[in-house]
Amino acid sequence: MDASTNGGGTWKRYDRATMFPKTPGNGSTSDHIVLYVQSIDRFVWFMEHAAGADGSGAFRIALAKPSDIKVDFAKAWKSRWSFKADDFGLKGVNLDFPELAVSQQFLYFSISTVSGATQGLLVGRLSLQDLAAGGNVTATYNNPADTTDAYLAQLVQSGVDGAFWAGHTNSKNDSLTVYSWPDSSSSYSPTAVPDAVWPQQTLSSKGPNGSDWLSFLDGTSGNSVLGGTRSGNELWLAWTASKGKGPSNGFDFPNAHVRVVRVDINTMKTVGELQVWNPDYAFAYPSLNVNARGEIGIVLAWGGTNDHANAATGILGDFIVWYQNGSDTTTTRWGDFTTVRMAARNRSLFAGFAYYTKKDTSRTSGYYFDPYYVVFGRQSAGP
Repeated sequence: MDASTNGGGTWKRYDRATMFPKTPGNGSTSDHIVLYVQSIDRFVWFMEHAAGADGSGAFRIALAKPSDIKVDFAKAWKSRWSFKADDFGLKGVNLDFPELAVSQQFLYFSISTVSGATQGLLVGRLSLQDLAAGGNVTATYNNPADTTDAYLAQLVQSGVDGAFWAGHTNSKNDSLTVYSWPDSSSSYSPTAVPDAVWPQQTLSSKGPNGSDWLSFLDGTSGNSVLGGTRSGNELWLAWTASKGKGPSNGFDFPNAHVRVVRVDINTMKTVGELQVWNPDYAFAYPSLNVNARGEIGIVLAWGGTNDHANAATGILGDFIVWYQNGSDTTTTRWGDFTTVRMAARNRSLFAGFAYYTKKDTSRTSGYYFDPYYVVFGRQSAGP
């Protein structure tokens, strides 16, 4: 983990194994999420751990006060909790591809069950007040076998008074199953929401060097609903669709593209749809969030025959995205995470997280991923 305590002026690398000596699973980590929760003034750090010898996936959640981080980053994470798949009745099941979302009362977490008899999405929640207190916490959670159509999906952001997530009903391309879990309820409920038919062929896009940067996505999360945010009483849900036609008489999309559906929370009906597409290159891996102005920010991947796979940021409705032209090669392993959040310092802006790919002949792979952080939004929003 690299961290800065002076606004990015200098950075220091910290050894997680030293900071957290007693690790669940086999000790090694893969996916990490760090999120600031304003209502309790805490940073939340989610660490996914590789499965142990028994095959059970594991993860840790740690909390730190910003004031403690400024004093000593390594010692600031005083509150921490470890979880294994066993804690959710999933002994021997591996877990992967997590996400966090915050409501008024809870920290919601999701992670997919990637082994075992059933592949689905585990969603749980922890009381924010209990987390801030630093004592014992109790997780309430679903049965992943009941949410198989949301496998490898991500939680909707800015849920306000609850959590939402979605998947394609029975893996089809004409209906979403939207799951709603209000803070005030002990259980969640699914609703089938019809949407326009969209192309569901193989996801593919080759870069200038011939490498298909969507081949990994096609073999893993595919069309899963990766992007989602709430704005007012609407959910904005986004996923990657293939090139081609939806209905036989529909538009023939020349490349893989991003579909966005707006769903009214009160009626659970579709109130609008849009596509992010281009005739010359593909779009994929969408992440959505809302800012204090109600604008919908997006971070997504793009690439094509003349453009190495890259990431871009923008605001939906502008019909333009902006990118840092850093990639000089394309690999078959793009993803998994492109992320956008509401910026903490100025909530009228967005904080985006992405990366580009650089050649490096000194490495066995011949390349490396270079992550970056960007703050973006309207000029009128200020710095």
